[in-house]
Amino acid sequence: MNMSPRESVVEKNNKIMTSIRETTQQIAESMTENDGDVQNLLASGKSFLQYERERLQTCYVTTDQAERQADDLQTKLASAQIGIKNLRHWPKIAPEEIRKNTIDSSGNIQETSIQVYGRKIPLKDIMLKEIQRLTKSGILISRSDEHYQSLSKEAVYNRLKQISSSTKSTETDSTLASEINRLMTLERQINLKIWHDHSDILNHTYISFMVSFIYDHANFLTNEEFRETYPKKKPVDVQAVVERPNLYIFWTIRTEDLQELRKGIVFDGIPYTFQLRFFSGDGPARQFEAGQQRGGNFSCLCGVHSKEHMNLECCFKRTPSDLEDRRAVFLKGESLVKIKQGNINPFQNLTKDELIEELECRGFDTFRLKTKARLQEEMSDLLHGISRPPALLLHYPEKSLTESNISCYEVLPCEPLHDISNVVQNIIQELPHHVKQNSTKLELEKFCNNTIGDKNQIKGSDARLYAIKLSKFIENLQLDGKIFVRYFTTY
Repeated sequence: MNMSPRESVVEKNNKIMTSIRETTQQIAESMTENDGDVQNLLASGKSFLQYERERLQTCYVTTDQAERQADDLQTKLASAQIGIKNLRHWPKIAPEEIRKNTIDSSGNIQETSIQVYGRKIPLKDIMLKEIQRLTKSGILISRSDEHYQSLSKEAVYNRLKQISSSTKSTETDSTLASEINRLMTLERQINLKIWHDHSDILNHTYISFMVSFIYDHANFLTNEEFRETYPKKKPVDVQAVVERPNLYIFWTIRTEDLQELRKGIVFDGIPYTFQLRFFSGDGPARQFEAGQQRGGNFSCLCGVHSKEHMNLECCFKRTPSDLEDRRAVFLKGESLVKIKQGNINPFQNLTKDELIEELECRGFDTFRLKTKARLQEEMSDLLHGISRPPALLLHYPEKSLTESNISCYEVLPCEPLHDISNVVQNIIQELPHHVKQNSTKLELEKFCNNTIGDKNQIKGSDARLYAIKLSKFIENLQLDGKIFVRYFTTY
């Protein structure tokens, strides 16, 4: 017989709420220390199944509770109290009708259609929100016109030397007023970065675009300046705060925002201008953004044939095409007309006569090219994988980058975080073999086991962390006199 007193509903709910509060506190504490959650698990003596049972007790709710939570969520959505409050106010773009078959209660198949839209947050709204956030945090350098006019000549020149990489001589070739204007332009022009990975979301046809500011010490405080300016605040990684990504768009239309960037934003009487500077993403996303073909012999944006990727001489001699070069490819022949007619791949499935016309329009002598295969080969070598105009120029390829307000826009030709992973792994594994002193060799091998271990492949983010740790580790060895520069000259 169970002689234990039965718990009342109130006592049971109180016990559950106490467990939730303790678990939340443990999670918060574990976030501040490395592997704190694992230590708590091992130190408690509880089995994993026991943890799982306690966790599930706090996860399930009754039907009535679920309905109340759903009603509360709808109320908050309607009253704009949660983060996606402006979803219904975002402009609808790219409508698409989706048809599907459903079986009704009588067993008959019925065809239904649903119209879905992409959603886009106006870029101007994102920029204004970010300016407000960074101004409130004290990271953004915001100075009034009066402040600049009160600066001395020496202060202006020193600040320009600090933030500008230009080698232009300022003290003799220009006036103080022009240098003040130059300083104002540099400190008030913020560069933007666009990101997307060109993959769908939750197996739907939506794709997500993100936009963020690019950190520049001309616009924002450095970590040291932040600590000196706000000694009572907790030190922060300024670059991480600045480059926090913002959801920009669900879908693919964004060309109209390019003209909005020209106008800039005025906040607290200070005008800010914005410049679309970089695009970063994985391989398929960069191919889409630059208008490069996916796969094939010229999948890389560098334009080098896949068979020549190991030929360093060929890679170094090849000059990569920028977006203006890619746009210029479509200004000759019939490709521009096809694009205007809706064919975004004008060089695909060309006939022999069309190949001859496209090549001759670009100055090639096709007299000795008798077969279509030879003509296609020559066309492929000419295009180097270019299959369509860059994504932001697709609607108006006849406009230059300057006219489209993306004169400084650049699609990165590589994935730095991914590309360095194998390099870092090889360096860590090879270093012990380049050291003759046994004690130092053992320390390097221990470092390799603690980082790489038995992993066949490491993530890009881990590789970056390992590279930082390796530099500090080598620095300590060098200070202790256990390793010298000559060990690395033969690596």
